[in-house]
Amino acid sequence: MGDIIHLLKKNYFLKIKFVNHLVSGSSGGLGKYLAYKFKADIYNRKNKTTYDKEKNYKSIIHCAFGRPHSGEEELNYINTQLEVARDLLKYNHSKFIFISSIDTNANELSLYAKAKIAVEKLIKNSSDLYLIIKPGILFGSGMRINSIIKVALNKEQPLTLT
Repeated sequence: MGDIIHLLKKNYFLKIKFVNHLVSGSSGGLGKYLAYKFKADIYNRKNKTTYDKEKNYKSIIHCAFGRPHSGEEELNYINTQLEVARDLLKYNHSKFIFISSIDTNANELSLYAKAKIAVEKLIKNSSDLYLIIKPGILFGSGMRINSIIKVALNKEQPLTLT
């Protein structure tokens, strides 16, 4: 086993050198943080000149995922999310990392969770090496306000553990 790890570290099995990372969702908190930390190229679905289509990425980290708009058709929303993932999967990469959601494990699935599941399936069928992360909550500098933060910031309402 140690020999295999040594060979992998030396890139004996990879003829292509993977030199960088590509991050989607850099306008949100997590994507912005990861793009900065990894000095990554930034994927922008509206302006695809912000990254190199010929580059061999060590990893693609897919953080972008819009929330459905009020009244948006279910199929249209899911297809939009799938289109972004399909585009990202076209680029040379060693591994594909998708930030999904714990919401995909709920008994009743929201449209957001259904779209996340559809993208997870696409990734599983399209990438040889992938990681799907399902965080329960994200918070930090630049993050969107979520339910936990709303409760914590509300001085009028006591915070209890139940």
